[in-house]
Amino acid sequence: LESEAKCFGNIILSPRGKGGFGYDPIFEERSTRLTFAEMNNVIKDSCSHRGKALKKIIPDLLEIFS
Repeated sequence: LESEAKCFGNIILSPRGKGGFGYDPIFEERSTRLTFAEMNNVIKDSCSHRGKALKKIIPDLLEIFS
């Protein structure tokens, strides 16, 4: 199985936020204007490429494992 999703935003010069790891403090998501490091997990999962891809593949996983 494969799943793909995209998240749009900008790389910023001044890191913001204390959460996350890696590029989270410098990636500002387009629709929220928050960096991933500023988001709580619920918001981040709803707009990150990984969260979106997981949501898309869950029905297929449930079918396979049920």
